[in-house]
Amino acid sequence: MSFQTDFDKAYEAKKNEDFEIILSFLEDWENRADLEHIPYIMRFFYEHTPNDVLNDAVIDVLRNIIDEKAEKAIVTIIQNLSILLQEKANYYIDDIIDLLFEYDDYAGFFADALFYVSFDVRQIILEYLYRDLEYKYYSESAKKVLFIYNKLKKEKGSERPIFKGVTKKCPFCAEIIWHEAIVCRFCGRNLPPSDVY
Repeated sequence: MSFQTDFDKAYEAKKNEDFEIILSFLEDWENRADLEHIPYIMRFFYEHTPNDVLNDAVIDVLRNIIDEKAEKAIVTIIQNLSILLQEKANYYIDDIIDLLFEYDDYAGFFADALFYVSFDVRQIILEYLYRDLEYKYYSESAKKVLFIYNKLKKEKGSERPIFKGVTKKCPFCAEIIWHEAIVCRFCGRNLPPSDVY
């Protein structure tokens, strides 16, 4: 059974508030979810009826993907976090950021990823980081991410860095965009395949 089919069935179970079926899907996803499944998992997380057991199960799925894929998973999660925040679906942002704070060694990837989201989304995420510093939840992790972010900001100025395989420069307007993009979010132009430029 494909992940998409599973996801559709879990979504139907969610509509019927059949939490046992949803939990069985989440336990299965924990063993086989990969980078391309992160958007599905995060959308499911943001849209389901709030339930602590389900929240914990979704976080466990994402944790497994991070353990397997390291920095690429961190960047993908923040990319999808930014999409959901733009849609004002920010109910569980604390849980996701707390998960990312568990990976202190990847603070640099967390900080780097902040350069590839819109200004508004970046401000929301930075607000959470500063709040964590203030309330001492994950102050060491927040401090590390903010230190690296501020250092990168000084080094790069307003120019965002390009990371091979993660971001690229639009050949039409020269803005930095995600490597997988097929349409530039700044100028709206269709992009040639990434291997062309």
